[in-house]
Amino acid sequence: MKKDKFVHSLRIQLFPDSLIEERTEVLIDFCKKYGFNDVMLMINAEEFNFGHITIEEATPWVEKLKGVREALLDAGICVSVNNWIEMGHLARGRKLKPGQNFTTMVDYNGLRDELVACPIDTEWQDYFCEYASFLVRELEPDYFWIEDDFRYHNHAPLTFGGCFCEKHIALFNSILGTSYTREEFVQRAFAPGKPTRERKVWLDTERRSIVDLAERITKAIKAASPKTEVALMSSSPENHCIEARDWNGLLGALAQGGDKLNRIHLPSYLETMGKTYIHNFNRVSMAIRHFSGDDTKVWPEVENGTPNMMRKSPRYLRFHMEGSLPLVLDGMTYSINGFCGNGAVEELGYGKEVKRLDPYLNAVRDRNIRFSSLSGVTVPVFEDVCYKLDIKNGFGDLTTSLFQAGAYIASLGLSFKYSSERRYRNETIALLSDSVHCFTDKEIIDIFENNSVILDGSVASILCERGLSYLIGAESVHEIPLETPTYAYEMLAENRKILGINGYRSTIRGEMGRYFDASYGENSGVKVLTKVYSASGEITANGFAEGNNFLVLPYMVDNKHDNQFCELRRLLIKDFVLKHSGKVAISEYTGIYPYLYAEEDQTHIMVTNALLDDFNSIVLDTKGLNVNKMSEIGHDGITKEVPFTLEDGKLTVNAKLPMMSCVTLIIE
Repeated sequence: MKKDKFVHSLRIQLFPDSLIEERTEVLIDFCKKYGFNDVMLMINAEEFNFGHITIEEATPWVEKLKGVREALLDAGICVSVNNWIEMGHLARGRKLKPGQNFTTMVDYNGLRDELVACPIDTEWQDYFCEYASFLVRELEPDYFWIEDDFRYHNHAPLTFGGCFCEKHIALFNSILGTSYTREEFVQRAFAPGKPTRERKVWLDTERRSIVDLAERITKAIKAASPKTEVALMSSSPENHCIEARDWNGLLGALAQGGDKLNRIHLPSYLETMGKTYIHNFNRVSMAIRHFSGDDTKVWPEVENGTPNMMRKSPRYLRFHMEGSLPLVLDGMTYSINGFCGNGAVEELGYGKEVKRLDPYLNAVRDRNIRFSSLSGVTVPVFEDVCYKLDIKNGFGDLTTSLFQAGAYIASLGLSFKYSSERRYRNETIALLSDSVHCFTDKEIIDIFENNSVILDGSVASILCERGLSYLIGAESVHEIPLETPTYAYEMLAENRKILGINGYRSTIRGEMGRYFDASYGENSGVKVLTKVYSASGEITANGFAEGNNFLVLPYMVDNKHDNQFCELRRLLIKDFVLKHSGKVAISEYTGIYPYLYAEEDQTHIMVTNALLDDFNSIVLDTKGLNVNKMSEIGHDGITKEVPFTLEDGKLTVNAKLPMMSCVTLIIE
């Protein structure tokens, strides 16, 4: 159902005790005072979780919540419902109840959980469909939320990933025409080397069963309450890739012709440094947004959870809200009060920040920006990457580092976009880490022949293994051990100042990650930009290298390795991108993140400042932008023209960029 305004959804649990009437009055006053126009009523959550709650146990709760619902509706506030679990996050000592003969999940080592239900168990499916139908029939919510335990992974104490219960093993065997035991299937599915037939069946089964389950649950809910839409909460893309999640299929199965709505996780349960948070935001939230598509509405979730020492500051909540704007939002979900049943706690100060930002959030929403119009460095990502990965050491090798690439490129100050295309023309492609496994040799050749490419040392090594080293003029590529005197630091091979310093050096010790040395043919045309030196000052390896249309980063981008973000490496990548990209925006500083949305009839730049510094102007190196007029959407919701200059691609906008904020600019 289309909402006329930006949705501020307060996710809250009211326990059905003698305090609930008082809590309801406070809740309504809080919502009206600070502009929360939707309340997501929790039941069976966290401290008051009863495991797989029965209808009999839930009935007294629901009877109380009916009164809460009516009071909220009378106050003009929409109502959603969230049961907190489907299969179950983790047992926490809870067990199945008498009469609940559900098959529970089993990990690949044979450990069985005492609570978490197997997704293909029909007895649990029958229970949950009946229970969810009861909730929506009684409470008639606008949305029923499917929680982020709707997955095969991350159900501690089970070993991470998948279900290998007797029903799954029987299903695998029926597809394969085999009679494997669990141990035999696991041995073959996760055998070292290339993906096996058994692993493909395992992934196919997980991928399909989650969509089938979503469709069954939604049909039951729609039958009980036709007005109720079914929405999804989602979390880490690396984890969802382990079950080869079909995002379009899942969201479509939940919507069934209605709204596609995704409550995307904002990765900061704790109050962290701004740069750390935005790095994870680009790795997690932006990737899930990409997979969700333009036809999906997004209400990301900010949490003030129990892991926090004391609590997050209201100012940090504001940063959460503004920093989420690049997702192209229709709303925001707030888990800011905990789930102990205290209701809305005004003294925490969060309501004032929501009210303060509401005009700005609505004004940006009204611009109708399309997420798919993002421009900049292209970062290929694929939801089915686990079908392509080799196993060397065990199951853990299926945890992809695919999304580190986008986080890395963005943290260097470059505008970027995720893409799941297999063919590109005249783009700058960041072919880093696992992404190379998703392309055939023919597709890789096509990428190099028709685009400019940034690749890391691990990709260079894989090109050699696949007989494609000629694409980068390399004769050999090998990994070199770090933390020895032989490989101490990296320095420019040419005379050039960085930060006013000749011979600028950067460490290759500590948080550097895996490092690769490549040798290039004399007639390759490759220019070695940096050299690696020993502690005694001797050249021991090649570093960055640039060809006609490619740049080789000598390390592997597979994690947040802090020493990869130094100024030397940032400037070399920036120079290459400005030379080759068609349309891009690049900030002057790490910690300033430009998001460039370029459409035929409008262009927007959102600039997030994750630093503790205020700036009186916004300075970006750009390419491919024609600017006749520049406007800023103010935090009061009013759009005003702002002065600017654009000389040789350097755009200087006379607009303030406060600490921990996001500014939205309109280019005409």
